[in-house]
Amino acid sequence: MSEISFLTEVDIRSVWKKEDQDFTPWMAAPEPLNHLFQECGFEVEDIGADTTIQTEVLIPGVGRRLDILVTLSDGTKIAIENQFNALDHDHLTRSLAYAVGLEVSTVVIVAESHRSEFVNVANYLNAAASAYDHGIKFFLIQIDVLSAAGANKVFPNFKLVAGPDEWRGAIQEIQSENSKSEASALIYNFHEMALPYLRESTGVFQNVTPSKNFWKASGLGFTGIQLCINSSKDYTKVQIWIHKGNDPEYNTAVFEVYEKYKEEITTALSPYELAWRNQDTGIIEITLPNFGYRTEPTEAQFRELANVAARMADVARKYFDRIRLVVNE
Repeated sequence: MSEISFLTEVDIRSVWKKEDQDFTPWMAAPEPLNHLFQECGFEVEDIGADTTIQTEVLIPGVGRRLDILVTLSDGTKIAIENQFNALDHDHLTRSLAYAVGLEVSTVVIVAESHRSEFVNVANYLNAAASAYDHGIKFFLIQIDVLSAAGANKVFPNFKLVAGPDEWRGAIQEIQSENSKSEASALIYNFHEMALPYLRESTGVFQNVTPSKNFWKASGLGFTGIQLCINSSKDYTKVQIWIHKGNDPEYNTAVFEVYEKYKEEITTALSPYELAWRNQDTGIIEITLPNFGYRTEPTEAQFRELANVAARMADVARKYFDRIRLVVNE
């Protein structure tokens, strides 16, 4: 029988002596960030070459610095503030200033513990952001460091203390008998059923979770190019979505490469009809009719969705080398 023992908590300072010089650089590495984002439940693919990670980022007009700023391939910004000990007023108010100054929509505060009054503040801000479909989303994360007796190895552990709860929000809205709220829960259920099929067929969407948003997107391994599933009441669109932050010239250059091979792509995705749109953001899409969050979709329809998504992903990837030549010129 294998030996059984319990892990014990160790002092965080025995692992990282200084917060700014040791802990923050460790946190800014891809592996810790991946574990952190998984605990938050972010709809983010693994941190890779298309992700920009900055530390000690100067806040315009404030004269202070944010510990970590993560910019995803689609331009989404996530601000991360670290703190030894318990979260205090200074770090909480600073994180609000950082979110405004850097125009980020998501803030993650990592500390050894979080006081109840700050948890209440985070819950209030998240409820407001959810109710009005905008605002700053706050995640409070507790970090513990564990070790086994006699072992020269430690195990950092992230634990979500407070954050947005999309599913709970959908249920609460249903209870208010609001038609918009009912749609939120139906959309959530639709994506909850669709995502396992999509993960299996495409190899992406691994860290994407259900929510009440109409669309779900996943990176394909190239800056600004994503596979997007957009559900409506009675139809669903599968899209190659070309969107790199506020860079319409880049988006247009990528779109034009695909457009150059329009006939070839149309043949590859036959018999489905393609729609092509390029207005700052480039979109190539297939619409699946009679298949939406209000249509009581069948397993066969989810399998068709997965098949179309896999074919779209293959088409998108096929031209990466040619796109790379154009955008690097």
